[in-house]
Amino acid sequence: MKSLVILSSLVALSCGAASVELYPIAQVRLSQQSLFRGAVKADVSYVKELDVDRLLVPFLREAGLPAKAQAYGNWESCGLDGHTLGHYLSALANLIAAGEDADGVLGKRLAYAVSELKRCQAAYGDGRCDGVPKGKEIWAAIRAGDVGIIFKHWVPWYNVHKTMAGLRDAYELAGVTDAKDVLVRLCDWSIGITSKLDDGKMQRMLDQEYGGVNETLADVYAITGDRKYLDAAKRWEHKRVFDPLYKHEDRLTGFHANTQIPKFTGLARTAQLADDAARWDAADFAWRTIVTRRTVAFGGNSVGEHFHALDSFAKLMADRQGPETCNTYNMLRLTERLFEHNPKPEYAAFYERALYNHLLPSVNTEKPGFVYFTPTRPAHYRVYSTPQNCFWCCVGTGIENPGRYGRFIYAHAGEDTLYVNLFIDSELKGVLRQTTDFPESGKTTLTFLKPFKGTVYIREGERYAKHTGDWKKGERLTAERNMDYHVEMLPDGSNWGAVMRGPIVMGKRCGTKDMFGLFANDGRMAHVAYGPFGTDELVEYRDVNKPLDTTGLEPFYKIHECRYQIYWEFTTPEKVAARQAAREAAAAAERVRDRRTRDRVRPGEQQPETEHDMAVSRNSDKGFHAGSHWRHGSWFAYTLDPKGAKDLSIEATYWGNDGGRVFDIIANGIVLKTVELKGEHRGRFFTESYPIPPEVLKVRADGKVRVTFAATNGGLAGGVFDVRLMEK
Repeated sequence: MKSLVILSSLVALSCGAASVELYPIAQVRLSQQSLFRGAVKADVSYVKELDVDRLLVPFLREAGLPAKAQAYGNWESCGLDGHTLGHYLSALANLIAAGEDADGVLGKRLAYAVSELKRCQAAYGDGRCDGVPKGKEIWAAIRAGDVGIIFKHWVPWYNVHKTMAGLRDAYELAGVTDAKDVLVRLCDWSIGITSKLDDGKMQRMLDQEYGGVNETLADVYAITGDRKYLDAAKRWEHKRVFDPLYKHEDRLTGFHANTQIPKFTGLARTAQLADDAARWDAADFAWRTIVTRRTVAFGGNSVGEHFHALDSFAKLMADRQGPETCNTYNMLRLTERLFEHNPKPEYAAFYERALYNHLLPSVNTEKPGFVYFTPTRPAHYRVYSTPQNCFWCCVGTGIENPGRYGRFIYAHAGEDTLYVNLFIDSELKGVLRQTTDFPESGKTTLTFLKPFKGTVYIREGERYAKHTGDWKKGERLTAERNMDYHVEMLPDGSNWGAVMRGPIVMGKRCGTKDMFGLFANDGRMAHVAYGPFGTDELVEYRDVNKPLDTTGLEPFYKIHECRYQIYWEFTTPEKVAARQAAREAAAAAERVRDRRTRDRVRPGEQQPETEHDMAVSRNSDKGFHAGSHWRHGSWFAYTLDPKGAKDLSIEATYWGNDGGRVFDIIANGIVLKTVELKGEHRGRFFTESYPIPPEVLKVRADGKVRVTFAATNGGLAGGVFDVRLMEK
């Protein structure tokens, strides 16, 4: 059985060039018979359903201009207002560049959106152009040195970055000249906001997610030639995360995964523009440690949006929140930069793996929608967005992805060296046409559209095959790669593995029962598959002593709107039988607990804390221990929703080694219990329950419960690893 760490043993070959250039999207066209055509069609349909005026509402509101429509709900109306428009600009620009705007509708929308942003920027008067709620207050405070204000709001700089990136793409990919002017002024404004922050305050601010501001500032340096933007990009390098990378130390466990990847892409971009070997090395180390140590077979990583422990993928295999599509989108953008610097086959192999097995399956082509989490837990399912209800980050990157499918297929070094990185039915305009039925087979044929003399490198799996010749127009070059079945085990050394055919993850359908919320509504966390977990009879294992059984398997990218299995336990029938009863009992207890849970916060995790209106003391901190996140502090609080239930209790989970901490559990201002942690449950987690008297629920008109953990002895409350509102 092969392990995922095969990626680290791929031939380290630079194909005879120090650097290459990927062909721009406008130079590549997907063929009508391409496997990816359905996803592109679905994407065009989806973006056309969105109303530009509704996406513009937050920008007009913050600029003091009248709105032309009603704002969208979901993430567009609860603190991240305006982030989707930046993604939308990028999506339109990508699709236009890819030749998917035959009727001109997308181009008209893009030009209109940019013109409206230009109008908003003029109304702001200082270069600002965002839809960040209470932005005037936030930016004034930061300019004055109060960076702490940013932690009271939902990632304002991340929000701004989406607008920056969208404007960049509108200009570079679609040629909207006004987009350049708005972008440059917006970057000047951002430099002005942060220019008086000393390094300490700047680094403190960078503890909150900021997307890839460093990348877009570097891009503006490339656009304008003005060095100040490259210098500004370097100020946005988060030392707490970057410094270990320079030392080749992996300290990513517990970090919010998608917060980090765009930073690494920015690091690679500054390395590229500054010709900085140390930055290239750090960016490559980040990529390598994520891909070889933290990545599952389909190319995703993380659980519940965070990097899990290296020595155990058990939480990933058990959780309903598998790897996030956004994270993989950003990993591919990082891969593109690294490949251009040094065209190693392992970069291309990972790109192919993630493209076919994660990004492509994340698009529902029959009922257009996008996936946030892809659970690896056997017999669970994915949730799809709906256009008028869902404005998640993974919808934003989701609508960007299909227009970028042609981005990595071809590259070149000068006029006489070509690279074919992916077997995808497509045409490199004026140069060659590729015809393939990959991955049904491992064959592809290149037909030259003009005479070509030089070298063509064709990636055949784990290596590039070098072909040098003098081809006439119409002549062909063929290639073939191995598509045998094999198994890739999880990197943690456990007995769970994925069945692969070549680079393609194979899956099995597990029925359609109880897939609650399959097509999401506008609920804040509707992107999570909250339906019950699949029972044992839906889950298969593979006998480690028998030949590999591939009966009933099909490529994962073909499986939609059902429960599925993409990881199997490779064991023996005896071991399965010995623990089946205990496992089913534990699973049954878990299902009962889930049914009783009315609301839940995972302390220390960004999204759950944001959605539960977190407030904290100045000394509050968070961390990661024994596979779970925690928070402690003098006090911290969350708002939970009982969803109409009346007979309730609060359950809190602690680590048994913690001692010497005394704190109150307070619900709606009423103390329920004074807790003293004494370190009496060594080496394990334990959970305590605190009943909520009926009168507590009457304190708030909305029926919600404000839960506060407050130290009573001048020390710390917590650490708390899990908080649940339970129905008895």
